[in-house]
Amino acid sequence: MATIDTVGIVSKPRSELAARIVPELIRWLSDRGVRVRLDDETAHYAQVSRGLSRTEVPRGAQLVIVLGGDGTLL
Repeated sequence: MATIDTVGIVSKPRSELAARIVPELIRWLSDRGVRVRLDDETAHYAQVSRGLSRTEVPRGAQLVIVLGGDGTLL
């Protein structure tokens, strides 16, 4: 089985729920030695100065988590 060492996270803009979940999710992944790649919205929720474009987030990631509803990646 392959190891997941990098996860991409894409979040729905202006989502109070995502804003609460993102820091906890990043902490959980970090505690397990997993690196994260964040889009700009997710970086904002994580209070990181800058994220990646949504098209760049999956590069090098073995898993991408999308926090949002229909249309978040459209």
